[in-house]
Amino acid sequence: YAPGKPAPPAALVATKEMAKDPRAEPQYGERVPYIVAAGPHQARLIDLVFHPDYFLKYPEKLRPNANYYITKQVIPSLARVFN
Repeated sequence: YAPGKPAPPAALVATKEMAKDPRAEPQYGERVPYIVAAGPHQARLIDLVFHPDYFLKYPEKLRPNANYYITKQVIPSLARVFN
């Protein structure tokens, strides 16, 4: 990835997983699942991404970021359908 720029969210999650277990390195082209957590309004996206297992482990601490999913996933999909 470009130096000086943050890595994509999936790469950040993969790096965290590899820090715990070196064998968790994803294969080329493999999708790395992640969930965006709710957080402060000005928080960066890379500070809010977690592996789905982390969400299952701490359900009382984290909740999905509804605003992110509505604006980045639902609305663009609906716009393509209705256009």
